[in-house]
Amino acid sequence: MPDPTPPVTPPVPPIPPATEPPKTLTFAETLIEISRLAGDNAEVMNLLKTLQQPTAAPPATSAPGAQGEDYKAKYEALQQQYREAFFNNTSQTPPPIPPITPPAVPTIDSLFKPTEKK
Repeated sequence: MPDPTPPVTPPVPPIPPATEPPKTLTFAETLIEISRLAGDNAEVMNLLKTLQQPTAAPPATSAPGAQGEDYKAKYEALQQQYREAFFNNTSQTPPPIPPITPPAVPTIDSLFKPTEKK
């Protein structure tokens, strides 16, 4: 005779409590943590010293606008041109739109041409 008791289902595991998001470290704290994890590795310590040194600013000749270009004036001039062209559309008129002609309706004779049997 079959067993009348229903099958046993395993219990559902409880949902773990929410954890706090990981703390974001500052640059100095990150360097200290790397140093702590690396131990006395001389190569890592030299790289960390390199990272801690301030970097020099790039030479002025490579910066945008260093050759005397005034980007703000360029931007304002382009902005003014756009506004004039958009709002005062008197200087340029669009070309007229050609009328649309309906296509010719094909006939059966134009679709099928008789072929000669050889």
